Amino acid sequence: GAGTYVWEWDIDSDRLGDIDRGLEQLGYPTGGAGSTQHDWDQLIHRDDVDANHAAYLRHARGDDSLYEHAYRIKASDGSWRWHLERGRIVEWHADGRARRMVGIQSDITDRRVNEDRVAQATARLEKIARHVPGVLFRFEIHADGSGHFAYVSERLAAVFGITGEALTSDAVALYGVVLLAAAIAYWILQ
Repeated sequence: GAGTYVWEWDIDSDRLGDIDRGLEQLGYPTGGAGSTQHDWDQLIHRDDVDANHAAYLRHARGDDSLYEHAYRIKASDGSWRWHLERGRIVEWHADGRARRMVGIQSDITDRRVNEDRVAQATARLEKIARHVPGVLFRFEIHADGSGHFAYVSERLAAVFGITGEALTSDAVALYGVVLLAAAIAYWILQ
């Protein structure tokens, strides 16, 4: 029910254990798409196959302690689902070749859809913020009374002459600029 299952890959025979769970998750009948890694790769979006294999090779060479990759895979209805695979080689041949690998696979389609929606909404808000004549910001106060600027629009540099990075790392930086501007305005008006 969690959209996750455990798999095992016998690398010598190219057989995947529990591939039926993965196929079931994608809406295919049991045994409907073969039982090898090669068969599974035929369902992965062609733009994601090479990156998926590269992630495996990084793990097999020892560059990464864990194999992990998210990719699109074709469901039985023709739609593309997002899957996240994590695994580890657990058995090696005497000559150093990988023998057996185990891992888990999760359907993360809903999470990816939500991440895309958030990214699109953020991009729209940033576009709007660029056209506001002033500065938009979000200031957060923590339980201990300290605070920080969690967001500052790009116009900060044009209006106050400081970068958003400087302000988000040091909230007091804005107060210094405002106090200086107030002092100059007072001096001019005198």
